Amino acid sequence: MYYVKWFSGKVWETAGNPTFPPSVRFPVTNHIPPILRLAATVLGGTLIAAPATAQGGSSDPSPVTIEYLANEGVLISHGPSAVLIDALMGDGLPGYPVVTGATRDSLERALGRFGSVDLVLVTHVHRDHFNARSVARHLRHNPSAIVAGAAQLSDSLADLAGWDDAARRLVVPATPGGRSETRIGAVGLEAHGIPHPPSRNQPVDHVVWVVKIGGIRLMHIGDSSPSSAELAAAAGDGVDVLLAPFWVLGGDRGVERMAATRASRVAAFHFGHDAGPFRGPAGVVVLRSPGQRFEVEPASR
Repeated sequence: MYYVKWFSGKVWETAGNPTFPPSVRFPVTNHIPPILRLAATVLGGTLIAAPATAQGGSSDPSPVTIEYLANEGVLISHGPSAVLIDALMGDGLPGYPVVTGATRDSLERALGRFGSVDLVLVTHVHRDHFNARSVARHLRHNPSAIVAGAAQLSDSLADLAGWDDAARRLVVPATPGGRSETRIGAVGLEAHGIPHPPSRNQPVDHVVWVVKIGGIRLMHIGDSSPSSAELAAAAGDGVDVLLAPFWVLGGDRGVERMAATRASRVAAFHFGHDAGPFRGPAGVVVLRSPGQRFEVEPASR
């Protein structure tokens, strides 16, 4: 029996009895479960699933749709592929928006447009971004989906009674400055360790996600308040879409941060119920009403 471990942007093969936690190990045998066959991980010359394009998408030229669900929850879809980020939050946190009861039921039961979700991404485990029971319920109804996040996410799911599906939990390092990369089916993923600002709920692991889908690169920075240098490092050659909490985008620093990512579309979210009007750069898409959507055409970089 062999196992693979996600570590520092690479996947290593280890024979025998691995010493790393079960939540970050995947059996590699001739009987790989279908869900693991989707994971495009290069392992010593062995490739599990091939990338559809170099940019992280498919040859389908149709635009990528970003739908705002609530708070920082979004659904990103392109053709048959879809990604949820910070969308399965259960009852959420008082003072911040949550999805309607009907939408929550569809999310958790993987109904309608939520039935094609390949990936459930979580930036961190605060209640307005993540609820273990909601995520587990979605995974039970959507057997082809994988959930990805830092170790605290995996630990929260592992603590649920009757939930022991480690093969569907992808753990990424959240060490500040760390970076990991992989592909799940037609979706490319980069995970960047950028900390959450100090809060009463510290310590909390925090991941900034770059999703490569349908020929675009989308960055979701969660609740981080990164410097322009940190954003530039995570964006690399640039992203097409930046999704950020509204407080990151205000003032001169907001303009600098946007420029650092080279994003052509920028959206602000995480508005509390009592938040006033957005006071930031012109052209930013303000996401406050569940169901808001915008589309992004593939662009060459």
